[in-house]
Amino acid sequence: MKAIKYTLIAAAIAASHTGWAAVPIDTTALRDAVTVGGIQAHLQALQDIADANGETRAASTTGYEDSVHYVVAMLESAGYDVVIQPFDFPYFMEISPAQLE
Repeated sequence: MKAIKYTLIAAAIAASHTGWAAVPIDTTALRDAVTVGGIQAHLQALQDIADANGETRAASTTGYEDSVHYVVAMLESAGYDVVIQPFDFPYFMEISPAQLE
């Protein structure tokens, strides 16, 4: 289970600019904790969330909300203090079939 937690953390670190740090950081333990199995477990969990929510995790859907809760739970179990910041997400959704006029 620890490998699963570290996989999510590794993704966050990889997305940051830690490679430009002035002081070298030994990331061996973190890199060793990221496994193919851990990545696949997270992917499966996210797919399960989509499957339970109309095959989607798109923004403004319950699948998205459930995905957020999953990621928050993983980060908190790894010791992070998580803050969810709301933001506006304008989007277009067609609510009726198109009609030719």
